[in-house]
Amino acid sequence: MTADLIVSRLDKARMLLAEAKDANGAKRVADMAHAAEIYARRQRLSQDSIDYAHAVKIDAMTLLGDFLRAQPKATGSRNLAIPERNRPKCPTLRDSNITLKESALSQKLSRLAEEKPQQHAAIRSAKTALASVFSSAHVSHNSGNNEWYTPKPYIAAALEVLGAIDLDPASSKEANSVIGAGKFFSAQNDGLKQNWTGRVWMNPPYSSELIGLFCDKLSQSFASREIKEAVALVNNATETLWFQSLCEHASALCFPKGRVKFWNTNKESTAPLQGQALVYLGPKPKAFAAAFHDFGICAIL
Repeated sequence: MTADLIVSRLDKARMLLAEAKDANGAKRVADMAHAAEIYARRQRLSQDSIDYAHAVKIDAMTLLGDFLRAQPKATGSRNLAIPERNRPKCPTLRDSNITLKESALSQKLSRLAEEKPQQHAAIRSAKTALASVFSSAHVSHNSGNNEWYTPKPYIAAALEVLGAIDLDPASSKEANSVIGAGKFFSAQNDGLKQNWTGRVWMNPPYSSELIGLFCDKLSQSFASREIKEAVALVNNATETLWFQSLCEHASALCFPKGRVKFWNTNKESTAPLQGQALVYLGPKPKAFAAAFHDFGICAIL
């Protein structure tokens, strides 16, 4: 992703921010800008790109704080004399996928913009690292754990379609014992900084600041024909820009029945709190649908 593309995405994020009508909309833009800032720093893009992303993030978090401060608060006790159907429904942080830390900081920024605008402006233009605030954020309340290893049946189905897996760009030695990719990139050699080629299986890191970056790189590598075809196992976060962008390049999808039971070497199999989707990029959508049919609903795009 180039600096120009980052700026274009941030321009779009600013438009979405101007149209945001609730905490959900502001939070979505804050996540987008945060991911852009992380990517710009990792790829050592221009300081202007980093500053722009940081400014959009602060603006989005400030607006998020405005919305949260204006929301009615739950009282902590119920007036049992009022029928439940008539009681006011107070939105919760969980409704907007907002952590307590994000809530506290965004409301602090909101008050600062109101009471000390010059100090707020300084924070907006500073090279302040707020990544720690977002580190616990995750798409639709998942834990953010990046070590979700794919179970064998899904790899077997992917092999039916791909024939072989040349590359897994987000893996580990343990995970590759099942996947059997000819080449894999781990956290240590950072797949985002490498060239992706051939037939790809991808189960990206599920933290919110990384999943979009990996999906964007998959889309770009496929569009540039460096990747011949690919299967990606991701959260079924259909409302996110990264999911929408990935599907623009896809030729087939599968939505499994129930949540995928991932594994790793340190604990028994477990499933995230959100459902998953398998996205196929390539010339054989019918073969993909046939191979993954038993897992759930498949659609050819």
